[in-house]
Amino acid sequence: MIRRFSLLLTTVAVVLVLLASNSSAAEKLKLLIVDGQNNHNWKSTTPVLKAFLEKSGRFTVTVATSPARTAKRPTGPSSAGLCSQ
Repeated sequence: MIRRFSLLLTTVAVVLVLLASNSSAAEKLKLLIVDGQNNHNWKSTTPVLKAFLEKSGRFTVTVATSPARTAKRPTGPSSAGLCSQ
């Protein structure tokens, strides 16, 4: 719980610093949000964060979603040449 709060607080702080800076860059900054993992509700928070950042007019946001976990891969000496798809 504390780790998630720290990550959220750090993210908000970085965004606020970037928004408050007086940089007059002509082109937008490229930003990548990687979601799809962990135990937070990323399906609902990612679109909100993306919209917030794009609304500022300073960012071009790309979202990369990690693939879902599949069944466990076989392990052990007999499965050395096997690949699961």
